[in-house]
Amino acid sequence: MKKIILQKTKLIILYFVLFISLSLTLTVQAQESPCKNMKQGDKCTVGAYDIQYMGFDEFGDRKFIIKTIDFGDDEKYIDSPFLTDYLSGLYRYAVIITSILATVVIIFAGVVWATSGGNVEKIGRAKKMISRSITGLLLAVGSYTILWTVNPQLVEFGSLKILRVKDVSIADALEFASLDNTTLDTRPDASGNQQTAYAPVISTCPFELSSKDFSTGKADFMKKATQWMQNYSSPNFRSRILAASDLAIACGIDLGSCGNTSGSINSIAGFSSKKAEACRNGTDLKCGGIYKRNTFSLSALQRKFIFNRRCTTSSKKPIANCTNDKQVAKDQVTNYLSAEEKAGRLKGWPNEWVNSMRPGDYVVFYSGNEDETGSHAMIFLGHSKDNNWIEVADSAAGKPTFRHKFCVGSITSCGKNFFPLLYVRTPE
Repeated sequence: MKKIILQKTKLIILYFVLFISLSLTLTVQAQESPCKNMKQGDKCTVGAYDIQYMGFDEFGDRKFIIKTIDFGDDEKYIDSPFLTDYLSGLYRYAVIITSILATVVIIFAGVVWATSGGNVEKIGRAKKMISRSITGLLLAVGSYTILWTVNPQLVEFGSLKILRVKDVSIADALEFASLDNTTLDTRPDASGNQQTAYAPVISTCPFELSSKDFSTGKADFMKKATQWMQNYSSPNFRSRILAASDLAIACGIDLGSCGNTSGSINSIAGFSSKKAEACRNGTDLKCGGIYKRNTFSLSALQRKFIFNRRCTTSSKKPIANCTNDKQVAKDQVTNYLSAEEKAGRLKGWPNEWVNSMRPGDYVVFYSGNEDETGSHAMIFLGHSKDNNWIEVADSAAGKPTFRHKFCVGSITSCGKNFFPLLYVRTPE
């Protein structure tokens, strides 16, 4: 009788251990998939990652939105947690399968033990099965639970971060090299003196400069202008760009090529990137291409039409029908872009583009200069009353920063003074 009671007591202890093991298994299983049973459009969170389920594609595969994380300095990473989630899930499923198998073996061993009738050999075999199952169960569930308790990151694999390689066409590369580094005077001829709504906030240079030349005075200007901007009260980034433009104009500083000038002004205003920081510190005088993104832009095919429209000595591959006349080149570009707009390939050009411009935008239009792109970059300051004319902070290599007014909004109203707009770029 005592032997039977002892056997039943041992079985109760074993089933208690089994209950604890199953509880741990359910805990692991509960951690397994917070995104389980998602419907189309649903969102869930896995660790630090937000995931949205978008249903099935045409091939029957599930679609998810993969979160993109900005690590600063305009470098974008594709942050995909799914591969590592599969590895983590595989590990958790292994724990669950091990727990289920151990549970089945323990139950089977308990039945063998209960029906052994006191047979020492059967009881010994049942004991071995139970002890081995419990050992495997503790190793599987216990190790995971302990590691997860100490630090969940020990059992949660980090996501796979892949640097997104920016797609830069040859046309883009040429454009930036041209706007940022050209030594040509890319400025268009001033097209008039139409009144604009812009009122400068700074009219005189607030500090002394050792020089106003690019090579000897730019670094000094950038440091002093940056320090002056730290005390400028407006937190609005666009208003800071306008103040930085006023500083450059009031001081008459040569900030380099047109793209270099526009990037330098954005840097002084406080644009956040390593390149802008080096520009502010005066450690790098090449400050071109500093803006956030395009709001309006030509396509790659449309850009190809513009390259080498002027016959230039610097061009390695001049086009067959290039022209030596600036106005003829400008008219050709204007007519081409007008045709593209009518064909629906350049929506809203030029009126919608011009009307959308906000003070502080980085704008580029075609001037017909002798550079390969024939274009010119400026900081937009303000519209005229009819929105056809704009005022800009303008410069070129070897020239001081100053104000210009141009007619860009209406081909009919501007006539020969019309300059075709190529890009509108926002600092935000």
